[in-house]
Amino acid sequence: MSRQAAERSVAEALPGYLPALRRYFRRRAPGAEVEDLVQDVCLSVQARRAQGEIENLEAYLFTVARHVLSQHARKAARRVNVQPDLELEAFRDPEPEADRRLLDREALRRVLQTLEEMSERTRAIFVMHRF
Repeated sequence: MSRQAAERSVAEALPGYLPALRRYFRRRAPGAEVEDLVQDVCLSVQARRAQGEIENLEAYLFTVARHVLSQHARKAARRVNVQPDLELEAFRDPEPEADRRLLDREALRRVLQTLEEMSERTRAIFVMHRF
């Protein structure tokens, strides 16, 4: 089969697999993400078609679907906000160390000095913007 004929047969057969891919993802992923996952599979198939013939399209589609789903799960796991461990909070010093307080006072002094050096209008704009 020529390369063009193989590409055409995949393009013609792919729409027939879309309902099955949607069912596959609906069982395994949140409903709002199903179409995005199906689209990712289609993009992978398109990229693979450019490399050559796909012998068993159905097997390839669902192998790609499993891969897309696992990638999606890994990305979702990375997006989960990790809450600080409350047990560690008990070991933190409630009072900042003396050197930290000194550095904070120095930074505050510089900010106040810079505010005093600003024109009245600029200072008012800065204060309204920040506070």
